[in-house]
Amino acid sequence: LKKVDKYLDKKSFSIYIKNTNSWYPTSNRALYDAEMLAFSLIQEDTIVVSKNNFIKKLKKLMDDDKFKKSLKKEAGSEQISTRVNSIKGLLINK
Repeated sequence: LKKVDKYLDKKSFSIYIKNTNSWYPTSNRALYDAEMLAFSLIQEDTIVVSKNNFIKKLKKLMDDDKFKKSLKKEAGSEQISTRVNSIKGLLINK
């Protein structure tokens, strides 16, 4: 949870809305799972992205159709895997 807070702060578990350039005011359960799992699976010393770059990449990811669908569909192994692996990828790639 400390890692999530360090990289996302008040944006944790919230969907970015490109049209309004803002973060949705309530948490998204699917995004909560994805962020918590991704951050728990990665050691902090292996995170290579800066906080600002992570947020920038996360905003872009939230505009990706496949990722957006994974946040809305019923929980299933493929959807969960898509969400978690997408967030993990942001953390370990500059």
